[in-house]
Amino acid sequence: MLTVQEILPAPANPPAGPDTVDLKTVISSDFTIEPITGATGYSWFIDPETAGTLNSTGTTLTVTWDPSFRGNASITVRGETDECPGYISQPKNVHVKSTVGIQELNAYGLMVYPNPSTGKFTLVLHPGDPQIVRIRIFNVLGTTVYFEDNVAISGKVFRTIDLSALPRGIYHLKVEGARGTAIQKIVIEK
Repeated sequence: MLTVQEILPAPANPPAGPDTVDLKTVISSDFTIEPITGATGYSWFIDPETAGTLNSTGTTLTVTWDPSFRGNASITVRGETDECPGYISQPKNVHVKSTVGIQELNAYGLMVYPNPSTGKFTLVLHPGDPQIVRIRIFNVLGTTVYFEDNVAISGKVFRTIDLSALPRGIYHLKVEGARGTAIQKIVIEK
């Protein structure tokens, strides 16, 4: 007969990763742990849950930060077996800030990833309250290559934009509305 100690995976060490994240330059961060003895799987957690979106593969976690989040977040993990979950690790505390306030230059919570890409981008807008905006992408000569007008955004909106037919280069994405304008440089690499 097995005891509880023999069924439970060993406790995890705190995840390794950045202590501070500046949303002006970073949209996602990776966290890792050493494999946990006895674990057949892993569950990752973030507190508060509104700080970001989690995507994990075993001992590695990628957090895509919510562009409107500021403050402290903690990342934890636990090893699991088919029989039961293990102990939750000590937290990895992360201070999330932006050296440029979201209301100053990015009133719509604009984020684009991956950037650079081969032309397929995910556009994230998170204005905090409902807005009607215009989305425009233009090349370095100022020629519009993508346009959407009267786009209603409420809450957090994810939109896939496919520019893979365009040549490689630097483009600018512009979101305009009643709150002002937000601009993000995007790069197509092929």
